[in-house]
Amino acid sequence: MNRQDQKVIIHELGDRIGKAAPGVMHEIGRFDANTVELILSADGMRSNIPGVLALSRAAPRLEGFLFTAFRRRWSKPGLGIYDAHIGMEDLRYVAEDGGDGRLDLTLYLRGDWDERERNMIGFLMLDQALGEYDVMTGLGRVDIEPAGAVVQGKPFAGLMAEFDAFRAETVH
Repeated sequence: MNRQDQKVIIHELGDRIGKAAPGVMHEIGRFDANTVELILSADGMRSNIPGVLALSRAAPRLEGFLFTAFRRRWSKPGLGIYDAHIGMEDLRYVAEDGGDGRLDLTLYLRGDWDERERNMIGFLMLDQALGEYDVMTGLGRVDIEPAGAVVQGKPFAGLMAEFDAFRAETVH
């Protein structure tokens, strides 16, 4: 299959997913050398969770394909964006019990980013660190601030363990 055919198929897939579950997004990649993965994403919107769950439950079982509900955790979160690499060492955090079963976070992001860029980078890193579903359902208030000259918070690498100790594993 050539690149043009792939673009047409991916576009058609997106149209069909959008009709079946408005607001649900998809990502396509390789799970391993023999498996294509289709990730169904709520695009960070809690209101899209039922659509992701319904589509993933209805997904056919096909050899060579894996259908995944929500972006999953990465063992080593990292991001290439705006000609820069963002790693765990570029973020620090402060976590507090939000009082409603959710963890409130303040993230501190190193670098010269405007507010929109900081928020996008922060939430992408959170999705990688905790998984999309847990970010949407296990976090309450999330503030993403520029890192100041004074080191604030704990190293981002510890967030996963602290989150897991705060909240039991979620099955969806």
